[in-house]
Formats: sequence, C-alpha cells, structure tokens
Amino acid sequence: DGPLKVTVDYSCIAQGQRRAAAEVAEVPLSVVLTPNPVVDGQLRAVVRGASGQALSVELVDLKGQVVRSQKWQAADAEQVIEWNMGNGPSGLYLLRAQTPGESTTVKVIKQ
Repeated sequence: DGPLKVTVDYSCIAQGQRRAAAEVAEVPLSVVLTPNPVVDGQLRAVVRGASGQALSVELVDLKGQVVRSQKWQAADAEQVIEWNMGNGPSGLYLLRAQTPGESTTVKVIKQ
C-alpha cells in the first residue's frame, strides 16, 4: 500500500544513447521443436527470447537452400511456428531463428 518511488540511473549511458539491455528480454533466444522428428510433415516450433523484437526464421536444407522462411516485426513472447513440410524430401534440415542481437539454429529431422 502507498505510493511507490522508482529511481532510474542513467549515469552509465552516453548522452543521446539508449540502454539496449533494458529493451531486450532477459530470456535467451531458444527454439523448441515438438515433436522432432517431424510427424506427418508438420513442423511445430516455439521461439522464446525474441519478445517485442524483429524475428526472422528460416528452414534450410543441407545444401543451404531456404525451404521456408517467415519474419515478424515484433515477435510474441512465445512465437509459434507451424509449417507443413509434407512435400519436401526426408532428411536433416536446419531451423534458424534470428533477432537483431542473437541467433540460434536447431536440427530438424523429417522422416
């Protein structure tokens, strides 16, 4: 109960600059695939750690060809990706998620 007092210390920031750490989520960028190997050609992934940031996700085959991609101007706290891989060949793929400050890649197995 009662009023709250908030103090913000900007002394470590150069004049005219923004503090990036305050704008970026504390959660590291991660991708969780469920299931992996992909079942019935349906890839489902959840990207965490990109909340409010630009997010780019690409599915790449082992030849380096982009099979599918999608971009968001401002990602959700848990950005869900659901792609149909039904027509593509079986094998190993790479799912790459990238924000302006981080990137991560996970292996995707399609039987």
